[in-house]
Amino acid sequence: MDTTLLFNLLVFLLSIYFGISIKTKQEIYTKVANSKKTGNITKTVSGSTVYDCAKLCLLNEEICSSFNLETIEGTDVNECQINGADAGPLVASALTDHFYAERVTAPPDCSDDTSFSGVKTIQLLGQEPFNVYCSGGCISMARRYDGSVDFYQGWVEYQRGFGSILGEHFIGLDNLHGLLSQGNYNLRIDLTMWPPQNETRHAEYSIFDVSDESDNYRLTIGGYSGDAGDSLAFHNGLGFTTKDRDNDLSPINCAIDNKGAWWYGYCYRSNLFSLYSTNAVCPAVVLVLANVVMLGILLGEDVLPME
Repeated sequence: MDTTLLFNLLVFLLSIYFGISIKTKQEIYTKVANSKKTGNITKTVSGSTVYDCAKLCLLNEEICSSFNLETIEGTDVNECQINGADAGPLVASALTDHFYAERVTAPPDCSDDTSFSGVKTIQLLGQEPFNVYCSGGCISMARRYDGSVDFYQGWVEYQRGFGSILGEHFIGLDNLHGLLSQGNYNLRIDLTMWPPQNETRHAEYSIFDVSDESDNYRLTIGGYSGDAGDSLAFHNGLGFTTKDRDNDLSPINCAIDNKGAWWYGYCYRSNLFSLYSTNAVCPAVVLVLANVVMLGILLGEDVLPME
């Protein structure tokens, strides 16, 4: 299926119950130009706009899984065709402004249920559904705790993501960019020190964005709070570097030199995706990540071992 466009429709439903209450619901549809489904058309309405058609689908959810919208041949009148389940395959249509729109049923992130912890299927605009790990309404971007997954990967692997959702993993740069493009998200980083300290620290950022591949997944980070120290400010505005794609500011490839991948400059103040150390004796400023996202935490001038 050639998905040419996705769009949001915010439909307001009015109900009267001890006054007027307004319920809002956001519907997301995949739009495919010059196509339609004809196997199970449950309702047809003339004179409809795309928003009329989407609202009709919303109000008839039990019989609507998608809709066709076309300009009737020889007229300037639109016709909305509501499709039920099992509407058959997409077929080509040469009619003017004819397109097919299918409701996206998966949520766009984990915020729909803050009490849920576990694997959830989400779907971003313009992408296929994929699984993420949710906890308290948050999405796990990355997790490291035992070194079982090799993070010294190439550009394509970092684009796609790797590892196990229930274990060590990275969500993927394309997925990360897609998520952050949906709105404003905070980044939270949780860490645990190696024994005997066993202390926990965190860093949180209210400004967090990652651009797309054409801009080398450039990092925008700011608004720090927490007790772990701000070692990410150094990396603000830098592109992502892997062992086979050098976008750092150094004459060497920082990913190769440090056996990792990151938003390197000259080269780093934090180094989340480098080699995983299995004890508290960490070389230079390489620290070990725990829980969600952080190695290389610097507190003032001190380097603290983290697991």
